[in-house]
Amino acid sequence: MVKARSNQLYINHDTRTYFCRSCDRHFSTENGALDHCRHAHIHRGECRISHSPPIITCASPATMTTALPKASRIMMLTFTTCVHNRTHLPANIECLGCDREFSEFAAMMIHLESGTCASGIDRDNIDNWVFESDPCYLYGNWWEANYKYQCPGCGNDFRFVSGLCQHVATDACDWDPEETFEDIENAIACNI
Repeated sequence: MVKARSNQLYINHDTRTYFCRSCDRHFSTENGALDHCRHAHIHRGECRISHSPPIITCASPATMTTALPKASRIMMLTFTTCVHNRTHLPANIECLGCDREFSEFAAMMIHLESGTCASGIDRDNIDNWVFESDPCYLYGNWWEANYKYQCPGCGNDFRFVSGLCQHVATDACDWDPEETFEDIENAIACNI
């Protein structure tokens, strides 16, 4: 059994156990337990939900939609937690065009693509430099004009290089993010 923490629901679908550990309260349905988590004053809008066997935490139970199937809610909670945890990363990636720092390479790429960098670099520059670079050839989607980038690991298409960077930074596919970031960084650095 998972160690109890404050503001935590224990949900086990196999045994039909729905239990709020912090309130020491059992519920007859999963929806009842989730509603309790959403509305109970003691939880103050935060809840940790543990499913047996995996532990899934969510910083905002308001994002849980009971109309969704259980599997979809679990995926949504996992995604929400993953995204939320990324907000706490240290900002130690310096922009290639200015002194601003970012917590993720993809965030720095969004900054450059948006044209807000003091260097004046924008999306057109990025696209030109990436596509002119030999190592970056494998990130190009040469068949689709609106989706210029493609993940070499899984074949997913992206409109912007920042989307490709966000994709490879997650566990969405097995492609090495460091290789991608290095290739893109070198393509840009050669032109600055």
